[in-house]
Amino acid sequence: MIALAKLDQLELLFCTFSEIHLPQVVYTEATCNQYRPDAQLITHFVKDNSRVSVHTDLKSDEFVVFGVMLDEGEIQALATKMRCGVLMDERLGRSVA
Repeated sequence: MIALAKLDQLELLFCTFSEIHLPQVVYTEATCNQYRPDAQLITHFVKDNSRVSVHTDLKSDEFVVFGVMLDEGEIQALATKMRCGVLMDERLGRSVA
């Protein structure tokens, strides 16, 4: 999302996905520095788009084992159990997925 926001192309996500589901930790990470234009674009994209949802982070013992290898955003993306596609920017996270 950050890369697409830097290019002002967040809408491209809808070329592949009809809905966007973000774990809270991913949204927070992408928008925590509101002085950055990309963070501001992501904030507005989420707030202004009914097809984008931010979900409360899940606590799942099932994914604790990945805590050593993956960051919290990747763990939350895997833990959603929403049966939907997942975009991950890190190779290790994609391998685990």
